[in-house]
Amino acid sequence: MNASVIALPHVSAHHIAAAHPTGSQQSPDAILRAMVRQLGSEITEERIYTPKTARYADLPETLHPEVRANLLARFPSGLYAHQSLAISTALRGDNICICTPTASGKTVVFSSVVVSKLKTKPGSKALALYPAKALIHDQQLKWEAVCQESGLTVHLIHGGIPSGERINRLNTADIVLMTPDVLHAWVLPNLDHPDFQAFLSSLDTVVLDEAHVYDGVFGTNMAYLLRRLQAVSSVRHFLLSTATIGEPEVFVTRLVGASCTVIDSAQDGTATPEKKILACRLSRKHMQRDLNVLIQALITHGGGRFLIFVDSRKRVEELTASVQTALSRSNTAVNEDGEQDKVLLNIADNQVLPYRAGYEEDDRARIQEALTQGRLAGVITTSALELGIDIGEIETVINLGIPATIKAFWQRAGRAGRQRRGVVLVVDESGRLEAFGGLDCYLDRMPEPAWLYLDNEYLQYANVLCAAEESALCQPEQYNRAVLDTLPAHFVEMLDNEITPTHSIATDLYPLKQQAVGGAHLAFPLRSGIEKSYKVVCRSMPGRPLGNLNYAQVLQEAFPGAIYRYLAHPFRVVQVNHQKAEIQVIQAKRGISTLALIQTKVFPQFATPPLYHRGDERNFVIETKLQVSERVLGFNEQIGRSQIEHRYGVGSSFSQRPLTRFIETTGVCFYFADEELQREALAPYIALAFCTLCGIQQRDIGHGGFYSPISPCGEEGGCRGFAIFDTTYGSLRLTRHLIEKMDIILDEAQRLAVDAGATRIAQAIEKLAATVMAMPIALDEPQSDVFSMFQGEEEGDWISVIAPDQSAILYDGSAHQGDEVKVLRYLYTPQGLRYELLCPKRDVKWIVSASIVRAINGVTRMLGYNLMSGEVSAVGTAAPH
Repeated sequence: MNASVIALPHVSAHHIAAAHPTGSQQSPDAILRAMVRQLGSEITEERIYTPKTARYADLPETLHPEVRANLLARFPSGLYAHQSLAISTALRGDNICICTPTASGKTVVFSSVVVSKLKTKPGSKALALYPAKALIHDQQLKWEAVCQESGLTVHLIHGGIPSGERINRLNTADIVLMTPDVLHAWVLPNLDHPDFQAFLSSLDTVVLDEAHVYDGVFGTNMAYLLRRLQAVSSVRHFLLSTATIGEPEVFVTRLVGASCTVIDSAQDGTATPEKKILACRLSRKHMQRDLNVLIQALITHGGGRFLIFVDSRKRVEELTASVQTALSRSNTAVNEDGEQDKVLLNIADNQVLPYRAGYEEDDRARIQEALTQGRLAGVITTSALELGIDIGEIETVINLGIPATIKAFWQRAGRAGRQRRGVVLVVDESGRLEAFGGLDCYLDRMPEPAWLYLDNEYLQYANVLCAAEESALCQPEQYNRAVLDTLPAHFVEMLDNEITPTHSIATDLYPLKQQAVGGAHLAFPLRSGIEKSYKVVCRSMPGRPLGNLNYAQVLQEAFPGAIYRYLAHPFRVVQVNHQKAEIQVIQAKRGISTLALIQTKVFPQFATPPLYHRGDERNFVIETKLQVSERVLGFNEQIGRSQIEHRYGVGSSFSQRPLTRFIETTGVCFYFADEELQREALAPYIALAFCTLCGIQQRDIGHGGFYSPISPCGEEGGCRGFAIFDTTYGSLRLTRHLIEKMDIILDEAQRLAVDAGATRIAQAIEKLAATVMAMPIALDEPQSDVFSMFQGEEEGDWISVIAPDQSAILYDGSAHQGDEVKVLRYLYTPQGLRYELLCPKRDVKWIVSASIVRAINGVTRMLGYNLMSGEVSAVGTAAPH
């Protein structure tokens, strides 16, 4: 979204004064209702959740006597009913998962069970894993209080602690707190060290708080990490907590490889105050202005502290910059931002600050501390504050737009009114509530499951490389391979082949093997999968880092020439250094925004069996493997009402070449003989409807046009259409849900087009829907070996090679990654297959390993090459991987 900075209109202060007597203090509910009316809208729907009284239960007799006595002293009325049930269940040896709302006392359960077990079995240890360092700092004090009562020691370990001190803490702690990243990057690569061996051999119990965060790439990697941990340790007991999610038993089994007992909201005994959920329509076009008005009203009239949730890092920064400017002009805030310097975060009372992932740890901690202390008026945030971090009492939560999932909505709503009455305002910017039948139907939806996709071959192989290193560091009797049986069989097969090679690996996996030369654990972070992470540095502010992004985010937020915002301060990107994984920026003027010009090309793999096929002799909808090329060709720059387009290339002051990303994934391809239904303009509406109805983040789904010389309909001349695809490298197969709910998704896409005034597109989608529903299903059972076609071709002495004078994609992790290149010839050397490429510099030979050159589906012509005889045979266009 490209939005300019809009100052607060002078009329707003008059409107506020007219709505409320001078000096009066209004409830957040009353303030929001009045201001929504002043903005020309109304509260269209609301639901009131009445207060709930607490339900208590006796403390379980199975608790260690000392722990039970301490709990009786702290909670003379007993524990909440769900706490008592969870403790007794865990102490009989069951894995448990607590799926109750925020602030329901989960830490009491964890600490009581862990301390009881450690007191009963001296010498054993426990590990508590938290998905964010900020969450650990929040929970550390609670653990320390319990341990002090029991004579046990708890230590926090993170990367900022010197190595010697970390080992000392590991040795002396009964309970260790850390993020999964530390376990992955520090503990498991050091299995040959006696101190690590001693810790892991005595490790009995693992606590996984906020486990619903382990979703998508992070969650899939986490599932593999937990199996790898069990393979090298004595861990057999898991205590988990999650937000309310769908199918929690299935999720936990896939995450940890073992079944569990779920304690859910039906058993929750927590007392809760009244909570109101309000809905209104406000225009996204004027959202910065309207948000300024709402925030000024809340601050001026004592509406309490607030959180405002949005679903984009970039939008958090732009909205906060606008709000800070408006507040400083109206003198509502104590201070006004001056010139930028190394101290970007000057916290003053009554401020509004941004909060998102990708900030430096110290900056996030300071914002969190100021919010907890009550110094801030509020925070504009992404989902980063959905986590159960203790930030004190929040009276108001505002959602700009409809959260992608209902489980995310309840995490956000749970932030409001923990001790006192709270109000949640849902600002429906695009009428998406109608897709669910209104607010009541939306709130009554079943929570979505967490997405784990253990069949992603790229994530599998990254974890295979880590597991192979870990296995080599252990004695055979110390490595428990049995726990790996709960993973896909292909993982174990690849691990066996990595430890004792019997055949070559798939061609497209070679780059991962090369990345792991310096150590697989450092090469493949848990959160970004196999995509590189980039740090941001400012040339005029040495020593003051400005956060980090993965490569997909670089294309959206930090491309050459982009205005990148950090803590609402603008910076201009001057260089993307792939070798150093570094984004270099300089300070920029306020009031400028940029939007990337991205070209997306999709290359379907129609030459191999599809995952799903619905079609007739002239039309089809197919779920299949894809290659996707994303190229940032330049950007639009907005200053006030004026807009300038910048294109990369010769003469550009920002970049001489496009920024590119190339991925192997899966998606759904649409082709129709009617040219009106082939238009790529239909794809954004279908993609948005899909994300809305299936609870999927928009950032996880992409769309683009395709052309293929091969048509599943058998038509000569190929076919042209559009595709909606999974943006994760290797795919999480999210788009399979598009197939499952095609009818209602197309209905919603048509409604979205009508609301947007796109009449012709709405008519085309209606016609498309009728065509799709009339087509027979040719294949409705997904292929079992989903990723087998990402493998290279090799049979006997024959291998597949790219023919001379063919286009291909270079994927080497350098400035050229994702570039289209021309293959001049192939050559087989003692080091393996090589390609000579056409070099941009004249008279320079450019020869590279075949492992970093990808054939383009349906474009690149392939040959068969016999290694023994040198014979060559025609193969056709590529469906090579």
